[in-house]
Amino acid sequence: MKIIGISFSPRKVGNCEIAIKEIANHFEEKVDFEFIRIYDYNIKPCIACYKCLFSQEGKCSIEDDFFKVFEKIIDADGLIFAVPSYFLGPNSSFKVFIDRFLISYAFFDKIYDKPVILLTIAGVENGGEGYTDLALKSTAKVLGFKVIGSEILYSALPGEVLLKDENKVKLKKLAKLFFNSLKENEKEEKIKCNICGSNYFEFLDNGYVKCLVCKNRGRLVIEDNKFNIYIEEGELFFGSKEAKLKHKEWLKNMKERFMNERNKLMEIIKKYK
Repeated sequence: MKIIGISFSPRKVGNCEIAIKEIANHFEEKVDFEFIRIYDYNIKPCIACYKCLFSQEGKCSIEDDFFKVFEKIIDADGLIFAVPSYFLGPNSSFKVFIDRFLISYAFFDKIYDKPVILLTIAGVENGGEGYTDLALKSTAKVLGFKVIGSEILYSALPGEVLLKDENKVKLKKLAKLFFNSLKENEKEEKIKCNICGSNYFEFLDNGYVKCLVCKNRGRLVIEDNKFNIYIEEGELFFGSKEAKLKHKEWLKNMKERFMNERNKLMEIIKKYK
């Protein structure tokens, strides 16, 4: 088994890096493990040219190091992403990297359902993570990855992540998830979306709820004196294999739509030059 751990922190040997390597220290089976510090690579922002969508080889018009990392992700059997929370959200290096994943449609079968562990590193306890954990789970859902585990680890100072025994326990448990058919965190009694596994919801009127990750709706019910949520799968771009392929075709059709509306669009653009 080959597992890749990617730190999106600019800090060398910071809490993101330490957390990933601590997980690797607890692998109970033989693993070909590789650690990647994303800041060691020159990765430029996506320019939305859509060239990769129309290339069977997934060729990108940007010349940088993105594909060097992406190839490693394709070849891996499992992934670990560790992302620091800056101002209540994932830091910019994570977003810049993920925005380039339009290229993943050319490698759909090699990416879909690939297991991933998501780590959010936040400095301020009980709130410093903001929406980072939600953003990571939503991103994984869009890309078609299979989230087998996720944790929010509170630690601000470099190395602090392993000063707390509770973090050590969490990281050790996460190390088992690539090898266990039954995930450790499934044993915990939590209200989760029955479609995507998220525990983030928006509560609507008349007992309805909406999952904030897969965006499907359902109802809040009481069974055996316990609250539960049942979500119904809807017509969305993200989630299932079929939905992801549908989204690919929608994106490709944008080129045809642009050509049909080009003259009208150019008239608008000219007014604002």
